[in-house]
Amino acid sequence: MHSSSHASTSSIPAGPPPSLVKRHHAYFTEQEVLLMTEKQRGKLTAKAEEKARQTACGFAESVGGRLGFPRRTIATAQTLFHRFHLFFALKDFVYHDVIVSSLYVACKMHDTLKKPRDILLASYSIRFPEKANKGKGPAGGGMGTGVVGEGDIDPALLEQDRLKLLSIERLLLETVCFNFKVHMPFSYVVKFAKALGASKQVAQSAWRISVDSNRTLAPLLHPPHTVALASIYLASLLGSLTSQLPAPDSAEESIDPVGTERAGCVALSEVLGSKGGWEGRFKGEVGGLEAITHSLLDLFIFVLSDLSPPSITSSSSNPHQSPISDPDLSLSSSSNPSSSINATNAAAAQLCTPLWGKFQASDLTQLKIELHQKAAGRKGNANATAGGKRKAEEEEVVGGKRKSDPSVGYGVKVGKKASKDVWGGEGGRREVGEGSTRFLFD
Repeated sequence: MHSSSHASTSSIPAGPPPSLVKRHHAYFTEQEVLLMTEKQRGKLTAKAEEKARQTACGFAESVGGRLGFPRRTIATAQTLFHRFHLFFALKDFVYHDVIVSSLYVACKMHDTLKKPRDILLASYSIRFPEKANKGKGPAGGGMGTGVVGEGDIDPALLEQDRLKLLSIERLLLETVCFNFKVHMPFSYVVKFAKALGASKQVAQSAWRISVDSNRTLAPLLHPPHTVALASIYLASLLGSLTSQLPAPDSAEESIDPVGTERAGCVALSEVLGSKGGWEGRFKGEVGGLEAITHSLLDLFIFVLSDLSPPSITSSSSNPHQSPISDPDLSLSSSSNPSSSINATNAAAAQLCTPLWGKFQASDLTQLKIELHQKAAGRKGNANATAGGKRKAEEEEVVGGKRKSDPSVGYGVKVGKKASKDVWGGEGGRREVGEGSTRFLFD
């Protein structure tokens, strides 16, 4: 009797349960991102992972464009998606579930008022184009508007997806540690382009490139002003490739706008591609600009070489408009149900930066080689991480995880699918005595 009582008493943990502290990282180092992406990629190849990311970003463009969201909301949703999958595996979640949740959180961050039901209905017009064309609900496509209404969707499916949206929203908020501060590079692009004396064409091209930067992990590695500078730098590099500079001392040189434009691009790229006074003035460094430029060029090369060109081209008259929000780019207007897959692929290939017909993948690959050769001549450039630098924090190793892994404490239990952990199944709720979680941010 005495021994059994003693055994039961010793099994009770002494003191309060341990708590877990999760600190918000506005930016990660390249080593951390590499570690987390490899961890969450699983058995997927790097190419399959990139295609999944671009498909999701294209879906966000399509849904956000249909709802008339401003660019900052769509861009934030894309960045939230990338951040989410640094902490949670791609295979455990369906991309459109994460995207609609990311759009909902982005709406809260930017005061873009929209209900979860409205976002879901807009996503259904992309996922189920046949329902969009046969819409019969009062708010649907009864007049052939290509909009899905509540009367066109099974109420049980709508309610199920709504609960998924709210469940993933909680996980998204945890990945940002409930920090709603968001800074975009778009305003910096306009101000920096003016300060650097860039032409209107370069400024517009840089703005479009900064939009596409949210399809990469650059916003998680660098602050927005560095992304803006890199966008201007890449715009000047691309501008120097698209036309031919007249021969020196040519009479045509002073009157040829194409040659003058290219000459300005070459001069600007030489300024931003070298160390100088601009680094102190704009709080950047050439190594950070080149790191972002390489990630953007990788995106452009992937789109040109691994994705089919869209059958439609976005209008270049308004650089502030989402390329998918144009009425001519309605991805669900086809009456063929199989067009859902084609629409998804088209959205993934439809960047804001006009690439198709202007550049070849080989041209951009050669540009990357030239940038690497130029960087090799600068001592210590290989270790430059620009705005992604921060002092290593002393973090407790949980469960044998490495210190440099910020995803410690996230994810699902071993052997369980994330769907069970999120949708209220076993493991979806914190057990009594499991401890609490505190979220910290500056």
